[in-house]
Amino acid sequence: MGFLRAFKTPKNQKFEYRPRYWDPKKEEWEERKKELDSLQSKDNSPEAMKSRIAKGIKRGGYGNEAYRSKLVKKSNYRLLIIIAILIVLSYIAIKIYLPQLINSL
Repeated sequence: MGFLRAFKTPKNQKFEYRPRYWDPKKEEWEERKKELDSLQSKDNSPEAMKSRIAKGIKRGGYGNEAYRSKLVKKSNYRLLIIIAILIVLSYIAIKIYLPQLINSL
């Protein structure tokens, strides 16, 4: 049976690293602090602007919750107006064309 083991390949070794302690909130706070420091230094280079935009996208939002809620309200209002216009147009189309359709059948 030792003969069969000679052709057996060893299994891959796994690397598992588990940090002792990690605070994601503290890390996020430190990143925001660095970002604010760079904003205060008036760094308007294209690379700095790209990094600020990328960080804002990663955080998931526009950065300002009041601004985001304002945009959501505006979007909902626009959607409500579009739905109302479509309902009125469908009512008018039914009122005008349905009797003609019924008479033709």
